[in-house]
Amino acid sequence: MGKLFAALRDRALRAVVIVALTLGATAVIVYWVKGVNPVDFLVYRYAARMALHGADVYSHNITGPMMFKGPGLPYTYTPFGLIALLPTVLFSWHAAYLGWCLADMLAIALILDAVVAQEVAIGRGARRAVILAVALALTAFSTIVVYEVSFGQVNGLLLAACLANVLRSREGRLARLLPPGSLVGIATAIKLLSGLLICYFILTRQWRLTRNSIVSCAVCVLIGGLAYPGMSVKFFATIVWQLPQRVAIGSFASSGNNSVQGILAALGVQHGFWRTAASVAVAAGGL
Repeated sequence: MGKLFAALRDRALRAVVIVALTLGATAVIVYWVKGVNPVDFLVYRYAARMALHGADVYSHNITGPMMFKGPGLPYTYTPFGLIALLPTVLFSWHAAYLGWCLADMLAIALILDAVVAQEVAIGRGARRAVILAVALALTAFSTIVVYEVSFGQVNGLLLAACLANVLRSREGRLARLLPPGSLVGIATAIKLLSGLLICYFILTRQWRLTRNSIVSCAVCVLIGGLAYPGMSVKFFATIVWQLPQRVAIGSFASSGNNSVQGILAALGVQHGFWRTAASVAVAAGGL
């Protein structure tokens, strides 16, 4: 009985921490950066809306109210991503943006909660809740998450989808509805970088996860192709090979970029060989 009470109290305290810090951190970040336009979110919103009206989002940069003055910004995700990003067109842009930020921060909070629950014993008192609160506060106000939320990016949601397949149970009703690995495939069909986890599955010989992620990715790509056939052909025949130039407006190697090349640029390393070598080494080490 004592263990059951301790477990229930632990869950309740962690739930309070998640709700309080998700709402608080989102409000603080949005308030601090209210002078910064959420350009990533606006690209998602305008591109999804344009595609619904039959426009080719790869033929030119995305422009619209509150975007940068000038040529606009490119849409760099897959045609299936246009379907997955449809929630961004709901409601007014401000209401949709706040909902998007809250969902992103909640996803990050749930990721940390899953790690804390798995790695830290319940013990007595509020140990897990305190550790979660500290971890979430430090994470929420790191430069990466502040940029993520303020610009309205999709990375936290994709990360949560990928890790859900790794951390959740691989048995039961949910596993039958969404086979382990399938969410990684869906995330890859939206943003190709998520496919690094498929490489990880292959390297660690997790063939079930590899198969499920590849199949779900293929199904999503097919759905995108059926919805937007012309843009799908254009993306996989042309755009996908131009992504480095489209994603890095100017260069990855800038001190304001949280990439490996950005770190080296901040340290004064400019030679292209070392930047490429460092990127490959970090990717290989991560896998």
